[in-house]
Amino acid sequence: MFVVVVPFAIAGAIATTLAGRAIKEKAPAGERIDYAGAALITLGLGGVVGALILGPAQGFVALYPAALGITGIVLLTVFVVVEYRTRHRFYHSMLSPRGNSPASMQ
Repeated sequence: MFVVVVPFAIAGAIATTLAGRAIKEKAPAGERIDYAGAALITLGLGGVVGALILGPAQGFVALYPAALGITGIVLLTVFVVVEYRTRHRFYHSMLSPRGNSPASMQ
């Protein structure tokens, strides 16, 4: 399994780096990339999904799945708090009543 996962992880890291550079070049001068929001939501969802994957086999109250689930929920909560307070949001319309959602465009 290690031999299969590592090449995909390396390819994903390279693709993410190249995409980040391309996005940064096309972004308007005043906009920044929200690295904190991206990291928090990625790790938070990873923790919750990891708990859901390991839970049926090991039991949801076992140490590792429970720790992953709790950590994921805490990170997602921190994500919402951080994104609500920041100006450059990772996903603007999800947290702002004046965002780009269809309901706010009326």
